[in-house]
Amino acid sequence: MRRNVDKNQWPDEELLQAIREGDKSALNLLLTRYHSKARKQAKWLTRDDGLADELLQEAFCSVIKRFLSTSPVENFAVYLASVITHTWMKSRKKQREEATADALLLEYIENSELQQSAQMKSLSEELEAAELGKQLWNAVGNLPKIQRKVLKLKYIKDLTYPEIACLLKMKENSVKSLVHRSVATLRKRKWE
Repeated sequence: MRRNVDKNQWPDEELLQAIREGDKSALNLLLTRYHSKARKQAKWLTRDDGLADELLQEAFCSVIKRFLSTSPVENFAVYLASVITHTWMKSRKKQREEATADALLLEYIENSELQQSAQMKSLSEELEAAELGKQLWNAVGNLPKIQRKVLKLKYIKDLTYPEIACLLKMKENSVKSLVHRSVATLRKRKWE
C-alpha cells in the first residue's frame, strides 16, 4: 500500500483496505469521491432534486452503517450503485403502500357518500353527493401527511385516540388536536 502518497490519490482498493483496518477517513473519502456519480443516479431514478437528495442521504447512511458494522465490499462503485437502487425501490414500495392507504380512505369516503345517496330521492341529489365526495377526497389529499395519517387511523382503521397516540408515539391530546384540526380544515375547504 502506498502509505506515503496522499489518500486522494489512492485507488478504491487501497481505501477499502484502509477501511477494513479501521480508517474512517478513508470511507469519507470514498463517499466524497463517488458523490457526484451517486447524485446523478439518484436524480435519474427519482427525476426530482429534493427526492434525489433524500435518496442519496439514506443510501449513504446505509453504506456507513454497513462499513462500521461489517467488512467493506470489494467493488465500492458497484456496491454504492446497488444500495442507491435498492433504497429507491424501498421508498417506491413505501409510496405504493401509502397510495393504497389513500385508496382505502377514498373507498371509505365514497361508500359513506353512496350510503347517503341511496337514501336520496333524486338523481341530482346523488350527483351532488358524488361531487361532494370527490371534493372531500381532494381536500383530504391536500392535507399534510400527518393529518391524513391520523384521519386514516381514526376513521378507516377505527382506532381510538390512545391507540393512535401509542402507534404514532404522540400524546393523546396532540392526536385529538390533529384530528380536530384536520376535520376543521376539511369543513372550511368545503365552503371555499
